[in-house]
Amino acid sequence: MRVILGILGGGPAWWGLTVTGLGVLSALFGMLYAVIDDDLKRVLAFSSVENMGLIFIALGMSMVFSSYGLKAFAALGLLVALFHAANHASYKGLLFLGAGAVERATGEHRLDALGGLLKRMPVTGLLFLVGSLSIAAIPPTNGFVSEWLLFQTALQSFRLPGAAGAKIFFAVAAAALALTAGLAVTCFVRAFGIAFLGLPRTSAAREAAESPGPILGAMGLLAAASLGMGLLATALFPLIDRVNQSLYGVSVLNQVVPPVLARPAAFATLITMGGGLLGSPGGVNGWVIQPATGFSSIATPFIAIFVVLLTLVPLGLTFAGRGKTVPGKVWDGGRPEFLPTMQYTAEAYSNPIRMLFGRFYRLYGTLEAKEGLPSVLIYRSGVASLVEDYLYRPLTGLIRRLAEKIALLQSGSINLYLCYIFVLLVAALVASRYFS
Repeated sequence: MRVILGILGGGPAWWGLTVTGLGVLSALFGMLYAVIDDDLKRVLAFSSVENMGLIFIALGMSMVFSSYGLKAFAALGLLVALFHAANHASYKGLLFLGAGAVERATGEHRLDALGGLLKRMPVTGLLFLVGSLSIAAIPPTNGFVSEWLLFQTALQSFRLPGAAGAKIFFAVAAAALALTAGLAVTCFVRAFGIAFLGLPRTSAAREAAESPGPILGAMGLLAAASLGMGLLATALFPLIDRVNQSLYGVSVLNQVVPPVLARPAAFATLITMGGGLLGSPGGVNGWVIQPATGFSSIATPFIAIFVVLLTLVPLGLTFAGRGKTVPGKVWDGGRPEFLPTMQYTAEAYSNPIRMLFGRFYRLYGTLEAKEGLPSVLIYRSGVASLVEDYLYRPLTGLIRRLAEKIALLQSGSINLYLCYIFVLLVAALVASRYFS
């Protein structure tokens, strides 16, 4: 950001489109692999790849708007990128701490070795649920606010003057964002459900115990940050806006808002462009996020109030005696008891997506006879990594081969090293003679 926006001034539109395109690829690839992985930590790692893609999409859109002179909308894109980076730090830290707490309690981080942890680790489970809701962009969490603003930034492409290609590109990016958002919900319903709900699948899961206080305290702080940054997003925008003023010389906020953050009336946060881009001052409107006048708006505190009231209805009916819980036996095909092996596995849950994107995943399977028991067949299936197989392995292989050849220069001979210096000085003198 310092080099491209601060020193180089943002560059031409194709720079921003390139950054946006790389962000889209990162978001899609990361989430497509996260939604099928069986390792909880790898799921979170692939999700980080996806979230870095979202940050780069916002940054690329900011660069495109800047190249067309739309500094206010460029500042909006930059605000979204920075806000999502802060949000990701909170809920991804929470989820990794949760995964660490699960591994500490069970010794496992494979989803199919877990299950039923919510009864044994209720606080850890609820805090992990907060992180899952945030990263899946469920309102009123901070992940919802930043991803909603990212969609709104993409929808502002109609303001680009005569840039048909850029407008189409933004539309494709918005569609990819929608696909990524849907996959993210599936991914973390799967991760939380397989790990924390149902019956324990292993003895390690059955013997799990709640995390100690320091771990829960750290997770609690990050969970509070994830919820607080969603509910009080308009209070945070003025802090992030300082970067906009430094790099673009434009504020995203209405200048009429007093620089006081002590009451909701001061939380009006929006870009001033024909009436405002991020809110309006005064009263309850100070909680409203409005990226463009008359275009759309949200108010996460009001959403939170609605969710709480909606939850109180069934609770009230239950306590009033009108709603009663009657336990019933789960259908188990006529067996005397329901077994953990009858539950959905992580692979079974993601199998429809695995089949739908089979060409992308490049599924493979092997069938072999067990050694010593030719009548016993073993089937193994897996997913090939396109990025690893076609990008990183060829690239690292090339670097290794070049390094082996360059290593011949390090002979250990002082005379040879002095010869290198002499040849380099002669070449520098010749170059200065003909190019000065």
